Amino acid sequence: FEEIAVFIDGGMEQNDDSTFLGSLSPRLRSAALRLTQQANKNNLEDVVELARQDIAQMGCISLQEAEQLQLIAAQHLFPAKTFRKSMYDIIQQNPTQWLSTGCGKLDSFFGGGIPTQCGIIELCGESASGKTQFCVQLLLQAQLPVDQGGLGGAGLFVSTKPDSAKLHEQLLNVWQRRYGADKITSQQLLVSKVGEPAELLRLLRRDFRLLIRNKSIKVLVIDSIASLVTGIFEADEQDQKVSLLYQISRELKLIADDCRILIIVTNHVSDFMGHSSDVTKQQSLGGCWMSNGRPVIPSLGLFWANCVSNRIILARTLKKVEVQLDPLPEPAQDAFEGFETATKRRKISEASSLPQQPHHQQQQHQNQQIDFGEEVISAELREMRIQFSSFRTDEYRQGFVITDRGLVGVEVD
Repeated sequence: FEEIAVFIDGGMEQNDDSTFLGSLSPRLRSAALRLTQQANKNNLEDVVELARQDIAQMGCISLQEAEQLQLIAAQHLFPAKTFRKSMYDIIQQNPTQWLSTGCGKLDSFFGGGIPTQCGIIELCGESASGKTQFCVQLLLQAQLPVDQGGLGGAGLFVSTKPDSAKLHEQLLNVWQRRYGADKITSQQLLVSKVGEPAELLRLLRRDFRLLIRNKSIKVLVIDSIASLVTGIFEADEQDQKVSLLYQISRELKLIADDCRILIIVTNHVSDFMGHSSDVTKQQSLGGCWMSNGRPVIPSLGLFWANCVSNRIILARTLKKVEVQLDPLPEPAQDAFEGFETATKRRKISEASSLPQQPHHQQQQHQNQQIDFGEEVISAELREMRIQFSSFRTDEYRQGFVITDRGLVGVEVD
């Protein structure tokens, strides 16, 4: 705020742009000048902060007059128009937007979609659990108009891993076929490569902020935060690692608040080493979970867990599931008509009962993509859970499979 009164030659005089002293009676004007001489209070902030009894004593006025002087000073400092708003008005002016995942079952799992005003969301899981594909899916969904579950803006994908352009192109083609090339474009999916933590910090502090405003970016994804710091710091440099992670999380939170966008980061997991009793205890506390038949815990430790507001777990299972997908809609059809994927047929079997295959054949089968012409697919069942969240408190599992059409929710027994 501009100072309404200035101190000149030991006294408070009226500023050319101010009507403060002119609005006071002669008695209160004299009291204001005495305050500058006796208490060395040369601006309105100091007058407002003084105790009423001190104003009355130093200004030689009554308590009622001191209260009146404080009120007039406060009104000049804080005009009524700046604070005469109810909380309802503030919320209505800045409503929280919700981003659809593009799948009805996953939307229900999140309570109607993913809110943009919820801090940092972390997707945590092992390799091939679906983290990157889910991120790209949300970036494409963000391009859709608000009335179709999107955010009406672009998405920024910050990659710290090897090139994933093939996945981007594949999902882009699917989303264009579903919603139309006029709503989903490659120009609205921005990709940035980052190799060093210091480089990411520099981009967050300046370049990305400018890009977010100029390109109307609504979703920022960093894939992955763990890859960025793994193997860089020695054992005796953990303090530097913690400091850098704190600075990165702080900048992400500032961007989320200032620019009002959705921030998503991905994180790896590591094997939990301990006795079976320790595993059971950690599972009950939510510290570890089973993925691909083994207990795992998030990378980056407890410190990083306190840097994010939401942690969504993506885990692999030792089960297969068969699902029948609705036909992929033509772009001219309504966006939500053909996309709601129902699980019409499902058959789950333990991996132990399946014929064993060599490791390279299993990996090839896991990465096999489904052609659009197929309606019944067989895929590995994965599970999604919310470990902690600022917008969702229910604790239950949501099954899903990975297809060419993105992540598709299925029921879990």
